[in-house]
Amino acid sequence: MGSVGFLLFSFPKGGIKNPPKGNGVLSVRRNNSYIQSIVWLNKKWNHFKDKDEDLLGVYFGRSGDGVMMSLSNKQIEEEILSDISSMLAIDSSPNYKIIKRWPNAIPQFTLMHEEKRRDLFEFLSEKYPGLYLAGNGIKGFGINNCIAQANVVSRKTLDYIKKTI
Repeated sequence: MGSVGFLLFSFPKGGIKNPPKGNGVLSVRRNNSYIQSIVWLNKKWNHFKDKDEDLLGVYFGRSGDGVMMSLSNKQIEEEILSDISSMLAIDSSPNYKIIKRWPNAIPQFTLMHEEKRRDLFEFLSEKYPGLYLAGNGIKGFGINNCIAQANVVSRKTLDYIKKTI
């Protein structure tokens, strides 16, 4: 399992002098930073676009590397702030910051994972019709994938109930 953390920074509007061209930045796996990605929430989510602050979400941590998760919140904040300040030319201190950690939250798939997943779904369909699985890592990661799975599973569940009543 891999661990991941999220750090939300609020900066005064205009404090980011070298903003990303899109709505964020992806970090290459092999570098000196623990940052996985940076999301500029004001650009990504419409309900944040008119805020009087610039909101950056920073995902940190790497699979198999527990160093970042073992640091204190203050140490993590200092490391990440130093990195994003140099990347994005941020010249002001954050208004506030919120840190979250999800230890052992991301499954690390092994060889033959897809075949095992397919076999499990076939088994459930045959032996336990009407039982459906969904969630982070079942068929993709992140909120968007979880919502898509929930929509599919809820439709399948309703269809199954309608057939059995």
